[in-house]
Amino acid sequence: YQLCISMYHVPYTSLTVHLSSIPRDLDSATMYRMIAETMAVMIAAILTKVIVPFSEKFAEHCKGRELEGECVYSSVQLAYMAQAAIISVLCAMSGIGVLMSISEQKCPPGGHAPPASFWSGLVTVLRTPSFRYLTIMFVWIWMGVAVIQANFLLFATVVLEMDMSVASNLILIQIGVSILSEPFWFLLMVKFGKKNTFIAALAMTIPMIFGLYFLDENTPLWQLELVWAIFGLSIAAVYLVPAAMTPDVINQAALREGGTRKESLFYSYGVLFQKFAAGIALFVSNEVLESIGDYDSAKANNDQAKPALRWLMSIVPGVFGILSLLFALCYPLTPQLEKEIKEKLDRLQDGRMAESTVMPPPTNGDDDFKPLKGEGAFHAEGPKKPASVWDGVVDGPANSVVDLGSDIDETDT
Repeated sequence: YQLCISMYHVPYTSLTVHLSSIPRDLDSATMYRMIAETMAVMIAAILTKVIVPFSEKFAEHCKGRELEGECVYSSVQLAYMAQAAIISVLCAMSGIGVLMSISEQKCPPGGHAPPASFWSGLVTVLRTPSFRYLTIMFVWIWMGVAVIQANFLLFATVVLEMDMSVASNLILIQIGVSILSEPFWFLLMVKFGKKNTFIAALAMTIPMIFGLYFLDENTPLWQLELVWAIFGLSIAAVYLVPAAMTPDVINQAALREGGTRKESLFYSYGVLFQKFAAGIALFVSNEVLESIGDYDSAKANNDQAKPALRWLMSIVPGVFGILSLLFALCYPLTPQLEKEIKEKLDRLQDGRMAESTVMPPPTNGDDDFKPLKGEGAFHAEGPKKPASVWDGVVDGPANSVVDLGSDIDETDT
């Protein structure tokens, strides 16, 4: 499953760079892509919220039967299979839509690099300083957000002691705010730059993450909704801004490589590091959750489970966020530098286009260019007529003499 998801994820994210060569268009396309992805997550959450209660209703009919356990299992299995079928159909429709409606921009001459091996490609992308900083700062905050998302339902039911339906409502609030706030972060990116926007988002996210430590079962519902709305507002930028920075990093690498673009390398290794970060987040979560056992054990041993879940939901991701902020402050690409790189890259590509279409220089054997008697004298041959040293003066540019040469002496003058 993860292999298939990665095979879809890499080419899909790489398509963004091929849609346009204008930086603002790329940022806009990234924004709409992130909105579509977040809406897809919301659709999946709504489907879960709608289908799972149906499975519980089906399970009620199994009470009193001889094989009650198998009946309940079959009902739940049927519900999740129905959800998977719906999502599969939506994925197929989306894939067909991308295949039929998107045309990639043609690459300029010499624009793409030949295929590279895994290790040579890794060395290539890591030689770009901006890619190193971008990857590290995104990986840290991605791990923090992944830890929170993976353990939220357990935190909500054990620490906050709320029903599963209320907890799923908080998830919908977070996703809804994320969708609505994407245009807001896009405007901030355009006005203040991507680096500054990402730092502002982290400055908003980190205090909120540490604030999760102080939530308990007595926290009013409206405060929980406000906290998760702020969380949705901040992680919208966490997902959007690094994705919008990637084309700038590719431009810098292309300028260093003489105009050769390697989008697939950068996006594929970006996905690799993202998967690696998700694996670390799951490892950290499992290590902490081993101390509290399964769900039933956590419900029974609240005194031990609540502190562990508070650390897992606030302190650990908060530290990850601080590390991400430190690397974001060192990110080298500023708006002015991005503009200069784009201008140099455009001039380089224009030069390549001119070289590919330039006419060969004239030679002495061409009919349209013949030397005069004098050294270095050439004229464009017009209608046949007796040649004269006055041709260039009398007849004008049609038979203009570039250099009269040494055949004209003072006596002729």
